[in-house]
Amino acid sequence: MTLVKYRYSNPLDNFLSTIFNEVEQPGATTKCTEPKANIIEGEQNYTIELAMPGVDKKHISMNVENDELIVKAGQQEADKGYHLQEFRVADYERSFYLPESVDQDKIKASYNNGILTIELPVKEEVNRKKEIAIA
Repeated sequence: MTLVKYRYSNPLDNFLSTIFNEVEQPGATTKCTEPKANIIEGEQNYTIELAMPGVDKKHISMNVENDELIVKAGQQEADKGYHLQEFRVADYERSFYLPESVDQDKIKASYNNGILTIELPVKEEVNRKKEIAIA
């Protein structure tokens, strides 16, 4: 008996995934992928979690320009003579507009198990609560 692999592939899903998740960079041999993100709002800060599996920490760069946080990551990998390559080498890029309440000088980031966690602390004067008595 021969085992035959069956792989169902919905052409519409592949097409939409290509349009919405990948951006072809002119002159580049790899594609730029937008990593999936979680944004969590806490009392003292915002937390952004970005899924970047397979990326080495030294290949991640972050900067803030005009109130926009820009995260880039890429793997420069030489041709290893693959017979089969299903792991795609991709560059990641994602940007977030920062609200005025974020203290840009105190942004911290950590990378663990393929998740980049960015802590965006809220400015102290924004955190103050004032109770108003009702007459």
